Amino acid sequence: MVAEAEPDVRSPADRAARQITDLLAPAPLVTLTVLVVACSESGPAAGLGWSLLTLFFAPGLPYALILVGIRRGWWTDRHVRIREQRLIPLTAALASIIVGLTVLALAGAPRPLSALVIAMTAGLVTTLAVTTVWKISVHAAVAAGSTVCLGIELGTPTTAIAVVGAAAVAWSRVRLRAHTPAQVAAGLLLGAAVAAGLFGGLTG
Repeated sequence: MVAEAEPDVRSPADRAARQITDLLAPAPLVTLTVLVVACSESGPAAGLGWSLLTLFFAPGLPYALILVGIRRGWWTDRHVRIREQRLIPLTAALASIIVGLTVLALAGAPRPLSALVIAMTAGLVTTLAVTTVWKISVHAAVAAGSTVCLGIELGTPTTAIAVVGAAAVAWSRVRLRAHTPAQVAAGLLLGAAVAAGLFGGLTG
């Protein structure tokens, strides 16, 4: 099976869409969300420490495994677009996250930080499960999940800013013809619903 290639980026709008889709990809968004929540709960210094610990396990180790796998030819690209190649990195990611949650609990991390990891992991797993039968947008799901979590943690002004970012991600995925509007809309709804249910429930 051949990986699903995205089109060449030629026009200014296409270049802008490519920059947005890379800048606000799942890994950078997860990193930013973890940092903001950790600092919100513990202050800048302690928050940075909690962030580094959290990000080491998710997405640090899983992403490092993907990079190693690409170099060794186990999978084709860092997004692991070929569905049949996703089992090993997904399993490794879940194992790393479970270990990370255990370490956070034992170290006395802020409860919202652990809740965030649980919510975002559940959202990612759910979205990837859907991709086995339909090409739902993972980018959109993570963007929506981050938006909801940041809104719950910090309130309305942050939500407004995050919504703009999520909308930009949705536009970029459609503009690049990586997804249809329906696939992007489904990703937004799924990511928001899982984040609201789990992060909201665990921190409420």
